[in-house]
Amino acid sequence: MSGPGEVLEELLAARLEAPAREWFERARREVAEGPTADRFAALLSLASRHSPRGALAPGADACRLAGEVVDRRACEVLAD
Repeated sequence: MSGPGEVLEELLAARLEAPAREWFERARREVAEGPTADRFAALLSLASRHSPRGALAPGADACRLAGEVVDRRACEVLAD
């Protein structure tokens, strides 16, 4: 099973066109480097400009995968 970042990347790859995927990857790298709080907020705000309009409507496989990641992470947190 993949981690949250990989799952998000997989789910977005199916929904985003190439320019949006490229922006997402740049933003991920920037977040990994530890942006300021203001820059992080700006990245969150900008993300909507790079995603298609309309309902997300994930399929059953996407919901199952996201649920597995959340369940696994919840177990990790509770075990600490």
